[in-house]
Amino acid sequence: MRLINWFFPLQKRNLQFHHKPRKIFTFRQFCFYSLIISVFIFSWSFSQKILSFELFVTSKNKFIEKISLNSDLKLKEIHVNGRNNLNPKLLLSTVNVFYDTPILSINLQNIQKKIYDLGWIKNVVVERRMPNTLLIRIEEYEPLALLQKNNEHFVIASNGNKIIQSNGLFNYLPVVMGEEAEFQAAKTLSILSSEPSLFHQVWAISFIAKRRWDVYLRSGVKIKLPEKNPEEVWSKLAEIDRNNSIISRDIHSIDLRHPEKLIIETTKKI
Repeated sequence: MRLINWFFPLQKRNLQFHHKPRKIFTFRQFCFYSLIISVFIFSWSFSQKILSFELFVTSKNKFIEKISLNSDLKLKEIHVNGRNNLNPKLLLSTVNVFYDTPILSINLQNIQKKIYDLGWIKNVVVERRMPNTLLIRIEEYEPLALLQKNNEHFVIASNGNKIIQSNGLFNYLPVVMGEEAEFQAAKTLSILSSEPSLFHQVWAISFIAKRRWDVYLRSGVKIKLPEKNPEEVWSKLAEIDRNNSIISRDIHSIDLRHPEKLIIETTKKI
């Protein structure tokens, strides 16, 4: 047995026994279990939110239904502002709501989306006017011309959009022909309308090679416009016609494509 020197307790500290603690988890195990716990917590939290949202929606719907049943908040009237060409029966069938429907249960966004799909609609706003009125404010496209394609005619707007297939109600509009003509027609028709005395005689315009236009008058006269500066030669033709009435003469075509020249082709007689 060894005796411990009480006067020098620290003299042989290096002889004391040291035990290294054992790891409960390795680093990889710690990361794995942490990931599992995090996924579990996230899933539980997400499911609770979904459940809470469903309960909220259910409670909200029941609340709306209860209010609607116990008050005068039921649909009695539909007011439409801005409708000119859109078929009213088509509009009502698209809205698809009925008398005494609880007004708070009407899905305004769904109705608005359906109305947008109708051909005439440029812009639409659907609102509730409490306690019992549905207000629909419409901005329609203005009909510009009749687009002729594959022996069919379509009413088009100034941006070239096809509104509806022609039903005979818009035969007073000028006819537009040619590849991609619908997208360039608005500018050309604006130029032609700057001379009303000639424009009221215009029956159709044809886009030639996607570069220039031929104008057909109701009398059968064809006017060939140049690719550049068509507005200048159109104004000159209007002035010449006011002074000499050449449009009413027995001619077949007028070629305005050559600078400083006006080439007139008379009608061929058999």
